[in-house]
Amino acid sequence: MTESATNTNTQAKGSKAKVVVDREKTCPFLLRMFCKEAGHHSITDYSTERQPTEDEVQIYTWKDATLKELANLLKEINPEAQRMAARLSFKLVYQDNVRGRYVFKDLGMISLTLLYSMDLSLRETQTRGGETC
Repeated sequence: MTESATNTNTQAKGSKAKVVVDREKTCPFLLRMFCKEAGHHSITDYSTERQPTEDEVQIYTWKDATLKELANLLKEINPEAQRMAARLSFKLVYQDNVRGRYVFKDLGMISLTLLYSMDLSLRETQTRGGETC
């Protein structure tokens, strides 16, 4: 039996199956996040030779972590993310092996004033270990 079959449970929710990770038995993966005010890094900042590091935050998490959960972790370490007017925007940055370049994928936004969030888990966004948010 594979690790994912042993350490996860699938719960039906509408037409989508939601995977719940057993966090006691499953090893977390490293998620690199960047706290940048007033926008995201440019896609040209990412290449196989270099990637931004000046505002990097490294978080160990699981595939079932939601954007809301990640936002709460960022708020603990970044005072700017604690402001009531703060909006935290999440994008997945990954290398597209077909095109041979890095690409962005919008994941969602957390707004403290609007209380709006796309509460997707990382598994639902098809994030793999070693990718950047």
